[in-house]
Amino acid sequence: MSKPEELKHIWIFTYPIILLYFGSDRYVFFWVAAMVFFLLIAPLQPFVHVSYSLFQVTYISFVLILVSIIIYFYQKRMNEAASLIIEQKNMLKKQLDELTKKDKILSVQSKQAVMGEMISMIAHQWRQPLSTVTLNISNLQIKRLLGKEIREKEYETAFEEINNTIAYLSATIDDFQTYFHPKKEINSIEINELIQKAINFTKPRLKETYIKILYMQKNSAVINTYTNELIQVLLNILNNAVDELIAREIKDPKIIIRVQNRGDALQLEIEDNAGGIKKEHIDSIFEPYFSTKGKNGTGLGLYMSQMIMQKQFHTTIEVESEKNSTVFHFTVPKKLA
Repeated sequence: MSKPEELKHIWIFTYPIILLYFGSDRYVFFWVAAMVFFLLIAPLQPFVHVSYSLFQVTYISFVLILVSIIIYFYQKRMNEAASLIIEQKNMLKKQLDELTKKDKILSVQSKQAVMGEMISMIAHQWRQPLSTVTLNISNLQIKRLLGKEIREKEYETAFEEINNTIAYLSATIDDFQTYFHPKKEINSIEINELIQKAINFTKPRLKETYIKILYMQKNSAVINTYTNELIQVLLNILNNAVDELIAREIKDPKIIIRVQNRGDALQLEIEDNAGGIKKEHIDSIFEPYFSTKGKNGTGLGLYMSQMIMQKQFHTTIEVESEKNSTVFHFTVPKKLA
């Protein structure tokens, strides 16, 4: 048999590759066995002349079986690897879905916690104005019951004060309604106005304390940002500072807010003199459900604040703590895309 005749039939060895890649194991074994069988009986059949000897056919069959076995185990390993990759991919997808679900639950819980605090603030903020309205009406009723003459000027003064108080209450509702609006919108707002809104939300808690909030208004800039989300971050940090100042009964308690210009961004700093954060706690304060307030804390405020800054503003909140003070600082882009 010449070399061209040998090379002419080299295509036979591609047969197991085709079978293994495009057929199931059951069909592979059947067709390999059938092909070897036909190769072996080819020299024995009387219909078509075959120039190969029985030894050569046996040799080709042996090589064909050997190549088929090698490719079979190679393909088997490849299938096992593919199955493992698919299994890991499904596992990662499942874990990602669980983390996404957990993140949504944490977000809802955080909003509920903030909502509870805000409702408490509304109660504080409305108590005094409502008392003013009640007092004005009661004074007029008492004078009328006692038969005293009520001058028109007294009516005008009382009604004007009641009207101003109701206007104030209406403005308060508008502020809180805007804060709780579920739709995220990029709004243009002056940074001093935004920070003042956060301070105004906190003020009702400060009426029964000696805590001072000092805002250093050195910079004025209009920013395009998620107003409500940024206010939530500021409120969480401010409320934590107020809680610590009250709990530790700090003398001359104060919170200082600073804004510094950093080109395309603003750096915000919130400092308190509540005595600092313990070293063993400082690495955990942004973890979910971690709280140093015991039963009074949800452990979600700083965690959600960090999540908001990372997801919405692509930055992080940093914290520095010393013996007497703690400083939270983060940057806010002046213009969000």
